[in-house]
Amino acid sequence: MQTERQTRMLYIDNLKLFIISLAVLIHIAVTYSGMGSWYYKEQPTQGLVSLLFFFVFQTFSQAYFMGLMFLLSGYFTASSYDRKGFTKFITDRVIRLGAPTLLYMIAIQPFILYYLIHWKNVQESFSFPGFYLNYLLNFQFVGGTGPLWFALALLIFSILYASARKITGRLQHFETRFSVGILIKLILLITISTFIVRLFQRLDTAVVNMQLCYFAQYIILFCFGIYAQRNEWLSKIGYHFGNACLLTAFLPGIVFLLTIVYVGGALDGNTEVFKGGLYWQSIAFNLWETVTGVCMSIGLIAWFRKNMNWQNTLLEKLSSSAFAVYVFQAPFLIVLAQTLQVLILPPFFKFIILSVLALPILFLAAQFIRVIPLFRTITKF
Repeated sequence: MQTERQTRMLYIDNLKLFIISLAVLIHIAVTYSGMGSWYYKEQPTQGLVSLLFFFVFQTFSQAYFMGLMFLLSGYFTASSYDRKGFTKFITDRVIRLGAPTLLYMIAIQPFILYYLIHWKNVQESFSFPGFYLNYLLNFQFVGGTGPLWFALALLIFSILYASARKITGRLQHFETRFSVGILIKLILLITISTFIVRLFQRLDTAVVNMQLCYFAQYIILFCFGIYAQRNEWLSKIGYHFGNACLLTAFLPGIVFLLTIVYVGGALDGNTEVFKGGLYWQSIAFNLWETVTGVCMSIGLIAWFRKNMNWQNTLLEKLSSSAFAVYVFQAPFLIVLAQTLQVLILPPFFKFIILSVLALPILFLAAQFIRVIPLFRTITKF
């Protein structure tokens, strides 16, 4: 009989490890670029090269990394429901997604706000018990999901999927070949849907910590993942086709991004037209973002399946700790960044230093955190 480890798709574990590590790097980049939302940010003077690096790195990564996580999550949702049934599936999702989200909302978030970033100078007005009581009674915890917004969104998607399955019965299976045509239809569907959503929810806006401006991509890729599992597409994406997708995203994709930024007037401060609305810049940016997101997702799946479908002891430990890193990253990154504040260096170099320090510290800390049975249970992803 095969063990669970022998039957796992190890390249998916390694791909999740890569995505979560990238999420950590993005939060570090926000710390030093000032672009984006994060607890602690420095605003040093930046040269054009540094600004360009952070813009491309953050914008390019944002285009695909969370969408790919929702795709992979959707891929395993249908089969998980098939094995467990409605009640066990929901219970499992509540434990694995709801519990760490609740932990973050009621413990980690208030700790960060009060002790680490002194949110709105609360220490001058409240003791921690007073602040915490106010935090709960005024429902501030509702938007206190931090990075765990992803787990909450995935929990909602999972409950909706399970409810639909409960009502309609077994998901029908239609054998379909993965093709370029499907890829193009997927890109068009996400582009149009995102454009419509951003007429009402522009970039840089959030509702209870949910950036709904990205959710058209997340929902569609989650559903695509479900459909892909039914047709076993992840194992059928050609390696050369995947490489072509990666090249498309990297080479012409980045050139196209920089072109529309320049021609669209972003360097002159005309950035609002990229964030949503009836502007060609918004349409062009949505198209670039979607092509990048879909092509990187398909390309990385194919590349990891070909080259990273294995694990040694180190990779196994790292991948098993990855979600714990995601859950507990914020306080560690804040403390480390505040410690490095004394270094008078360009932001790019501080980004490199903090990245080199933070990743091993986070994964080492995650190993100790997961020794606690409760934390081991709720950080198994």
